[in-house]
Amino acid sequence: MPGCVWIVTVATALVLICRAAHAQPGFPAARQSQQLDLFRPAPRVLQQYLRRAEKAIAEQDYRAAVELLGSILTGQTQDPDLAEVQQDYFMRGLADERHRTSIKARALQLLGQLPAEGRQWYELKYGTEAAQLVRRAIADRDISKLHEVTRKYFHTRAGYDAAVLLGRWQLDQGHPLAAALSLKRLYDVPHAAGDYEPTLSLLLAASWLQAGMEQQAVDVIVALKQRTSANGVSLGGRTVPWFTKNEDARAWLEEHLQGASIDLHEREQQWVLYRGNPQRNGLTAGGFPLMHFRWRTATVIDPADAELVAERRLMYESEDRVVLPAFQPLAVGDIIVMRTPRWVFGVDLKTGKLVWNYPWFQETIGGVADDTDEQAAFNANRNKRRDELVQRLWEDAPYGQLASDGERVYLLDEMPYAASGRVRPQLVFGPNLNRNQTSAPRGNQLVACSLAEEGKLHWIVGGETGEDEPRLAGAFFLGPPLPLMGQLFVLAEMAGEIRLVVLDAQTGRLQWFQQVAHVAEQTIDLDPNRRLAGATPSFDDGILVCPTSAGACVAVDLATRSLLWGYQYP
Repeated sequence: MPGCVWIVTVATALVLICRAAHAQPGFPAARQSQQLDLFRPAPRVLQQYLRRAEKAIAEQDYRAAVELLGSILTGQTQDPDLAEVQQDYFMRGLADERHRTSIKARALQLLGQLPAEGRQWYELKYGTEAAQLVRRAIADRDISKLHEVTRKYFHTRAGYDAAVLLGRWQLDQGHPLAAALSLKRLYDVPHAAGDYEPTLSLLLAASWLQAGMEQQAVDVIVALKQRTSANGVSLGGRTVPWFTKNEDARAWLEEHLQGASIDLHEREQQWVLYRGNPQRNGLTAGGFPLMHFRWRTATVIDPADAELVAERRLMYESEDRVVLPAFQPLAVGDIIVMRTPRWVFGVDLKTGKLVWNYPWFQETIGGVADDTDEQAAFNANRNKRRDELVQRLWEDAPYGQLASDGERVYLLDEMPYAASGRVRPQLVFGPNLNRNQTSAPRGNQLVACSLAEEGKLHWIVGGETGEDEPRLAGAFFLGPPLPLMGQLFVLAEMAGEIRLVVLDAQTGRLQWFQQVAHVAEQTIDLDPNRRLAGATPSFDDGILVCPTSAGACVAVDLATRSLLWGYQYP
């Protein structure tokens, strides 16, 4: 494979600016989580709606119940803060406080358990609107509208139709586990699943099978055979006889429903994300390491900085310390995108020639700062600058990581140094030679640079004003975004809470957000280890897993924009 050599080459080049393995940031905030509940309670209006709905069901007032539960799912309440009530929240007061269910999941559960009279009221209230949305989704070929139907109106007839359509689409797109999860929602609704058989069970079994979960596929197909009196099932316009013994179900499935083979360990052809892919487990075909460079590009340009890094390298060598880089280069097409202490470089893969750098509006890359006063400031406090370099090159994971969708590269900028025993909270020179306060960060910036236009600035969001998205003023992005389907999923700390923020990749405009953790008492400016560890989401088959580095991990179902589970660890 053409890329097998450069991975070794670039990784070797970065060894000189690496991070001590023992210096990996820890999670002191996790220990604090024994006293703090990181999951924010639902707004009072949503809690009231849920209690009133449960009371109405107990009193068999199903009309009132469906209106209240429907309001929770659609966000159409009397609360004037629409952004608050449209989000999901974990419920409190459960037997196991570490494992939570969400308020929207509870509302869906109650709707699914309604008797026939209650379901009729729900269909009467929301069925027409849901059906119209499904028709528009089909006419416009808009998958997002199908997601909206299953999110807001799942327990309508149109909601069930949308779940089947989504399952088919996800299976066709090569996402069998996401298909299985969509179809299983309907499969687990006894009063509705029968209307879609045997298609529903066949699709679900095929999805489980292609996702590598063979026992679940066998259980589904055996149950379907037991429920039907026919001697076979229609597949592809012909009747296929059933297996005679349940022990033969696996072979029957593999013969008739296996579909296209899916390589769960497919090699990455490009390296556009930290750890290779959205699942963060990318593999690539490495070549045999040869002690000969194809090319080398310096990552520490300033002579004074290079001298400090060399001193630290010698110290590590004398102590036999094992070290790993904080900088994580990307390979996008014919360009290697890499961080340095002050710039992002775009380097030609074949030649090693510097193609572009960001930011371009600073000193020349020749080595010496244009501003002699700033250079003098560096020289006057050599130890301070050394500690800043140690933090950037060894410890600062969010600064060192990048992301790309093939069109743009995304990076964090205006990153203040984390206050620590080495870097004191005072005025220092930041990565772009701008003076930054290391204490009480007022937010950083998420930057998009165009690859086709040699690193041209495309948009900036965050910072004190929000730049191209004022609603993100003051946001502190915890790590680089995850590009998916034309959107960017990034974790940010705002107003004392950690949020999953979803942006339009083309414009940087905010699409929606979902709070995942409450950190008002342990904000990132008070926790340098959490600041240096960072957090970036991972994705697989419809589920976004969001670490917080604050003592909790949360999964978000993107199809329903709801909290799937949350785990708070001691």
